[in-house]
Amino acid sequence: MVRIDGFKVEDHDPTMGFELLPSGWYKCIIVTSDYLNNKAGTGSFYKYQFEVIEGKYKKRQLFEYLSTDYPSNKEVEAWAKGAMSSIFHAVERLNAQDTTELHNIPLMVHVSQEKKDKKDPSSEAERVNNIKDHKSLAKFNKAADQGSLPPSDDDIPF
Repeated sequence: MVRIDGFKVEDHDPTMGFELLPSGWYKCIIVTSDYLNNKAGTGSFYKYQFEVIEGKYKKRQLFEYLSTDYPSNKEVEAWAKGAMSSIFHAVERLNAQDTTELHNIPLMVHVSQEKKDKKDPSSEAERVNNIKDHKSLAKFNKAADQGSLPPSDDDIPF
């Protein structure tokens, strides 16, 4: 148990949460990372916490969960390993031995808005931000100059 000394709830308005980030590219850094077991105990995943470091949404947090050990769905596992490679390339740490080596290095992150439950046909279904791609600053700037960045509304294939 942790004591809450000096906090008076009546002195603060309840936080109502954040609006979703609009789909698009954001300059971010990875601020934390972890490797965890899934709830079922049948696999594991990397959890990355990104922070937007410039613009209107500076200080906003995004999370990415990459199931690199997912025996029941090899397609998800392969996609997650590709996303891990994308992160390593984006921060230019191809030989990193620990996820902390990826922290605090600016990269561009492509964010989308998607239904939390993709099976829910309702237009009112809860929406979440998802990270779809990672690019180094240099590759992002080159692609932007050439007009070859992907549109902001493409979907992850599952």
